[in-house]
Amino acid sequence: MRARLALFGLLVSLGVGCDQAELIEQRTGAIPPSAPSPDTEGPDGEARVFLLRDMVLRQGMGVWRTLGWNLDGRCTEPPEHPDGVDAGGEDPLDGWDIECVPLNTGDLPSLDGDDCRDNNYGQFISLALEPLGIDIEADVRERQLQGRLALLMRVTEYNGTPNDPQVRVEVVQSVAAVPAGGAEGDPLRWDGTDTFYPAANGFTASGEPIILDRVAYVRESRLVMRIPPRSDFAFEGRNSALRLRLTGGTISGRLEGDRLEAAVIAGRWGVADFLDDLDALGVCPDDPLRSFAETGIRGSADVLSNPESVPGGLVPCDAVSLAVGLTGYPGIWSEEIRPGTMLPVLCP
Repeated sequence: MRARLALFGLLVSLGVGCDQAELIEQRTGAIPPSAPSPDTEGPDGEARVFLLRDMVLRQGMGVWRTLGWNLDGRCTEPPEHPDGVDAGGEDPLDGWDIECVPLNTGDLPSLDGDDCRDNNYGQFISLALEPLGIDIEADVRERQLQGRLALLMRVTEYNGTPNDPQVRVEVVQSVAAVPAGGAEGDPLRWDGTDTFYPAANGFTASGEPIILDRVAYVRESRLVMRIPPRSDFAFEGRNSALRLRLTGGTISGRLEGDRLEAAVIAGRWGVADFLDDLDALGVCPDDPLRSFAETGIRGSADVLSNPESVPGGLVPCDAVSLAVGLTGYPGIWSEEIRPGTMLPVLCP
């Protein structure tokens, strides 16, 4: 626990003092609903396009507890004796139901959020960005309101009902947007008439989006898509950028009319990738705060990047669980593909 709180120590050293998703509740807590029965398939309706914005990156006041899914299939809580007394023993990990061992010696496993949700990004790291001088949520939201570096999602092969066992979902990032009857830079309407331009770096050489799930599905109006392993998301602030590269990732949300409500990106953020991302956040190798940040990230690792590749037995955690909230608004997906945005280079 001591090392995981290193990022919170920055608060002292610097003098700086959602909608719930419908869930299928099992013994292991909140998990995405499974695909519905194949007999719910029906004729395909029109494509639906959403621009996902309003990112929830600040997750204090318990917000982190309500976001995400139970990624490791476990409910991590302090073990107890039958009489209710905390379990003891020579091994401090005795009795804990965990996927992996904390990276930093002396750390106890971190507790899950509501319904066993795994979200150590929200629980620890999101609260430590401001002391680093990074208010990236406000910056990201401002740019997304302009249609820049928001997530552009297109849902096709969907029958339009609350249940469809197979739909196609494409996701790219937008680089610009134009309101109906207006010009680039004008305020957007967010009523379905705005046109969004996808970034060229979101496509393969054959022209398909890199982030594509041909077997996504809708269960009880909840859309669930899988993110291809280690796909990149980049979110730009004024003086920093946040890059996500997840494994075991999903995007889910509730289809309500022409919007995608209570949307969530969730997955496992590898520690090695996260440490590389510190440069984008502006915490450079020669920054005296770098060691605090690195220690805090390692101490926040609570899951494995690729648990299926690990043989039996506990091994050190190598990823941080993550969940961020969004809301999807209707729009038009432009067939004109534009060059991707160059993120700022902040470190030598």
